[in-house]
Amino acid sequence: MPRRVASGVDYKRLELLLAVLQKHARLPVEQMDVFVNVAGGLKLTDPACDLGICLSILSSIKNINLSRVVGIAESAYWAN
Repeated sequence: MPRRVASGVDYKRLELLLAVLQKHARLPVEQMDVFVNVAGGLKLTDPACDLGICLSILSSIKNINLSRVVGIAESAYWAN
């Protein structure tokens, strides 16, 4: 059973992000331990941090350097 540790991030949010990475990015996260820690003891609640978390997990799994990558995402909320 892989281990999941989230410090400074909601555990359920981390699980959701891992499920999205597994399904859409086809990353084998179901077999890996995942540790997410926010520096300085901060608590992240803003969804804007999700892309940074996903990119850091991708970088770790693929063992690639993302020092020259800028992540930009847009959220759209549709109301009827």
